[in-house]
Amino acid sequence: MVKKKMLSVLLSLTIVASILGVNGFATNAYASPAAPTGLSHSNVTSSSWTATWNSVTSATYYNLYLDGAPTPWATGLTETSITVSGQQIQPNTTHTIQVTAADESGEGTLSNLDTVTTATLAPANLSHSTVTSTGWVETWPIVPGAISYNVYVNGTKVNASPITTSGQDPNATYAVTGQSPNTTYSVTVTAVNAAGVESAPSPVADSVLTAPGAPTGLSHSYVTSTGWTETWNAVSGATSYILLLNGIVESQGITGTSYVVTGKVPSIYSVQVIAVNSSGDQGDPSEADTLMTSVPSSAPTGLSHSNVTSYGWTSTWNAVPGASSYILYYNGQVYRRGIRATSYDVRLWDVNPISVTVAAANVLGVPGPQSAEDLVTTIPFPPAPPAPSKPPAPTGLKHSYTASGAWELTWNAVPGATSYHLCIDCDGTMPVTRMGGPDSRKIYDITGTSYKLVYGVPSKTYNVVVTAFNGSRESDASNLEVVGNLYEQPTQLKAYYNYLTRNAYITWRDIGYNAKYNVYLNGKKVQQSITTAEATLQDIMPDTAYSVYVTAVNSLGEESLPSSAKTIDTATPKYDALSYSNVTSTSFTVSWDKKQTVAVWFNKKGEAEDFLGYLENKSSRTYSNLEPNTEYIITVKNQYMARRAIVLTKPENPGSLNCENLTSSSCTLRWQNGNPGKVSFIVYVDGKKLNKVGDQSYPLKGLLPGKTYTAKVTAVNASGESGATIKTFTTLTSGPTGLSHSNVTSSGWTEKWSAIAGASSYNLYLNGSKVNKKPILGISYQIENVSMRTVHSVKVTAINSKGVESDYSPADSILTLLAAPKGVSHMNVTSSAWVEKWVSVKGAFSYNVYINGKKVNSKPIRDTYYYITNKSAGTKFEVQVTAVDVSGEGERSRVDYVKTLRNN
Repeated sequence: MVKKKMLSVLLSLTIVASILGVNGFATNAYASPAAPTGLSHSNVTSSSWTATWNSVTSATYYNLYLDGAPTPWATGLTETSITVSGQQIQPNTTHTIQVTAADESGEGTLSNLDTVTTATLAPANLSHSTVTSTGWVETWPIVPGAISYNVYVNGTKVNASPITTSGQDPNATYAVTGQSPNTTYSVTVTAVNAAGVESAPSPVADSVLTAPGAPTGLSHSYVTSTGWTETWNAVSGATSYILLLNGIVESQGITGTSYVVTGKVPSIYSVQVIAVNSSGDQGDPSEADTLMTSVPSSAPTGLSHSNVTSYGWTSTWNAVPGASSYILYYNGQVYRRGIRATSYDVRLWDVNPISVTVAAANVLGVPGPQSAEDLVTTIPFPPAPPAPSKPPAPTGLKHSYTASGAWELTWNAVPGATSYHLCIDCDGTMPVTRMGGPDSRKIYDITGTSYKLVYGVPSKTYNVVVTAFNGSRESDASNLEVVGNLYEQPTQLKAYYNYLTRNAYITWRDIGYNAKYNVYLNGKKVQQSITTAEATLQDIMPDTAYSVYVTAVNSLGEESLPSSAKTIDTATPKYDALSYSNVTSTSFTVSWDKKQTVAVWFNKKGEAEDFLGYLENKSSRTYSNLEPNTEYIITVKNQYMARRAIVLTKPENPGSLNCENLTSSSCTLRWQNGNPGKVSFIVYVDGKKLNKVGDQSYPLKGLLPGKTYTAKVTAVNASGESGATIKTFTTLTSGPTGLSHSNVTSSGWTEKWSAIAGASSYNLYLNGSKVNKKPILGISYQIENVSMRTVHSVKVTAINSKGVESDYSPADSILTLLAAPKGVSHMNVTSSAWVEKWVSVKGAFSYNVYINGKKVNSKPIRDTYYYITNKSAGTKFEVQVTAVDVSGEGERSRVDYVKTLRNN
């Protein structure tokens, strides 16, 4: 019996000793390390990622678990990060990792679960086609696991929204636009998987050279009734050119920048030129040059002048039959084109006499022969006015400093002044040539109203004046401006703090020149005009932030740039630890060795100490009515000890827990933080702990449709966990399936879906916005008035008899067609041919022409007209036009009925 009793006592002492440490405080000598926190990932590729976590104080190493199993290559880690890779890590796969901390006592519990999805492989084998002056079509094979792609041109992403694919096409494409002509671009592509992880860029970039730009400066000369010479400006990157007449190729492979057109009949012609590079890529057509191959054959007669002045005269001549306008020449140069009358008021003066001729021009402004010369002598101008008088003196002279020893002088402008003279250390008398000493200086011919210079020494002042000069006379002196140079900024600032006297002592390097100094404490000037390079600052409180800097002051009281700021170290001596216990969100208890009389100070961390008085014959004290998640500092002193504790109160319960963005499988929990400062939160669903987060929201995924869940959230900090806030919610039912579309046009289509059991009606959402004003009672809906050649997204929800709306259906993507060309009409109809024309369609690359339902053009039509030939005489034809872009052909236009002429 005695032995059992002694054994019981020894066992009790052993347990107490294990709970109390050698210092008598509560510890657990055999507890394993806590679970690591903050496990996260970064640098995700198709075969690896970097895992990082927060260190655990007592841990000597860490172990990593991949997909729930230990990893031999990641055991005994001494760092808090590792690159996860190996054969198990494949592209576009999802993995989970957790970490444990361990020491000589053993391995701790698992950390939070981190889920990582690797990137897909990078797109490869890039190629390009349909190269124009401003873009091209980029193509690449689809990447397994990719749901969208991004295209980068010279390292910059060019697609505004994700690039997706549809159907069974093994390749993905993207039309690059908005680039510069004749420029080489480097193109790469990245793939994005369902987790939103972007792959590495293509291993080999695609190099694309855009086609040359459109030629400019088209003009014609040497016009006859059968031809002319067409010229244009050279285009960078072009190796040859194609010349079009009325939209039809006249000649190609032209290596120069001019071409002689021959063999034409008198008519109106529209000329365009296309540049071609060494790869055969054609640029955009030039602006059209229009001309007529007939000009007036005779020159005007009777050219004469009247109303002659110093500034011009009136020229008159006889009309030329068939002339549309006239061109007036002086001294062989064109003075005015497009004159519709047979007289013109000339406003011109030149060296007399002036030679004048005139020519008649056709409707395109092409001139015929010039008339006989008419010599005109204008009346001489009156003599020049007298020389200017003496200008007034400048006003507003003032100075500013740009650096030590550097000035900037400014003054007001003087009307009529062509320049200014600046005099330093002049006495201001006229003429301003008397100097005041060896530092005097005069600066001439300043064209503006300011002047910068580096001059003199800090200990001296200078008298400055400025005068105005108008080319012949100088003004009186301006107001006298006194300038004193700034000192250089003080350096080598040092600060010392005496905790007992609460005085700070500062020193700095003396810059000489009998400089005085101003001292600034926390941005406020506290001492001024000090003659020595040292100062004493009083009433500097301990544990308070102070910043001090010094400026040098010259004889005019002007300050230099401030010295570098110095922080004064006012930290109080360190204290021994003070024990505390029973910590809640509003109270805690502090205790010390034994009952004795002590002085107590109490304050929030960051605020001034508050002396509470003395406690007689006490060994503890409880504080209540405190703020949650707040650090408090308690200091206890007497002649035998000085102890201090910093205690963090527990957090308060989270507030207003809500379930937002509720779907059939997900919900975002969101709550309020009623605590001052930042805390973490722990989320539970149906009693199961999910995760610890730092934000005030948490996404719940993988929920079952139409099921009721109970969510609970607690706040936690270093002192422990708060009570819980609870929310019960029910997920939505699943949305409709089988969405499809038909009858697609440029402005709409018909959307259909499968019926949902129990649904009484449906809602349809287009690009995220509901479009039906009334409930949809059937399983189809006609969508109208949408943008052409645009990808639209459609989702549908079901509504039951109680008015509860389901989750969204999977999205259906629809690409609308290009609009049909408008204004389709014909002109120049003959017995076998005509010209068909139409209005351009925005976004179209080219056009196709259909006659009686059959396409007649073998190549894409780049213009908005087409020359149709070889048709039967006296026959009626139905003509339609379609627009084409990189994605395909648009709607057909309305029918244009054309009937050819009968043969005579």
